[in-house]
Amino acid sequence: MRVPTDIHERVLDLTCDMCNTWERDDTRLRWRLYGELRDYCESVAAAGRDHPFLWETLADFTGDDRTAIDIYLRA
Repeated sequence: MRVPTDIHERVLDLTCDMCNTWERDDTRLRWRLYGELRDYCESVAAAGRDHPFLWETLADFTGDDRTAIDIYLRA
């Protein structure tokens, strides 16, 4: 299943920014970006363009294992 380019680019931008927060030790920004990714996943799904890539990526960045498993199952 091909990931639409616009979805892939937006998720890539957000996750790259999240990864960069580790270098700066900026936990607040990391959580804000995680929230943006979560909101983006929800909005894409609500628009009828849901894709497993969204949820797999969100789960990859989820710190709580139980929550991550639930998200993986959604994918």
